Amino acid sequence: MNDDVIIELLIVQVLLIFTLSIVLIYVIKTRHNISLERKFNKYTIQRLEVRELSIFDKINKFIGKIIKQVSTIIERFKILKKYASTYEKHISYEDLDVRRSIDYISVKILLGFITLVFYLITMMFQYINITITGLILSYILGFFIIDIFINKEMDYFFDNSYFFIKYDEISDVKEKIID
Repeated sequence: MNDDVIIELLIVQVLLIFTLSIVLIYVIKTRHNISLERKFNKYTIQRLEVRELSIFDKINKFIGKIIKQVSTIIERFKILKKYASTYEKHISYEDLDVRRSIDYISVKILLGFITLVFYLITMMFQYINITITGLILSYILGFFIIDIFINKEMDYFFDNSYFFIKYDEISDVKEKIID
């Protein structure tokens, strides 16, 4: 392997470790702020019950927004719209207002990119050259992984997923609890 490639991989590794350390510092800072809030909570006047969105609710809301944005982008393409119509049979009648068949395609595209990123990270840490065929195969595997489990697991995944909940309604309910 060329020395330039090794140096580039080392730089990417250092940047990845740097971003992970920033995330770790953020988590530690948040824990410290929460502990301070609990200490001062005894001496402050506040409402009896305050419920904010947890970090996992915020992550689910963020992922739901990404799915909706990708869905609005790919809705413009007739080919993908036609492909999404094959997934309409997996949406129950009660969920028609919450999710659309194009959301399945959005999730498939996002899973394709996630497996692509995992492929790049593993190749980077193993100091192996990244090939075009590896990139294509990892994306195709991520894209079609839902189709592998569609008959058994897809309905279970989407029925138990937070990604398709109307987050406006959740925040309205939590605001009513606070008021």
